Amino acid sequence: MAGGINASAEIVGQYNDADGFPHGFLAMGATFTPLDYPGALITTAWGINSAGQIVGNWYDSNFRVHGWLAQPGKKGKP
Repeated sequence: MAGGINASAEIVGQYNDADGFPHGFLAMGATFTPLDYPGALITTAWGINSAGQIVGNWYDSNFRVHGWLAQPGKKGKP
């Protein structure tokens, strides 16, 4: 399910794995990249801006919801 698209046609959203758990994704042309917040049970991606910043939610093991922001060039760093 797509959640957002920017002017560069980068698309973010979420998909469910075989067990039904949602994960975020980033699609750029034919490249599909799963997005999972470190330690999250569930990750969703809802928006992406023209700078490539992605926002979404992640859920911990107690199903408490948290927000996240991913910035280009900050791979592996929340």
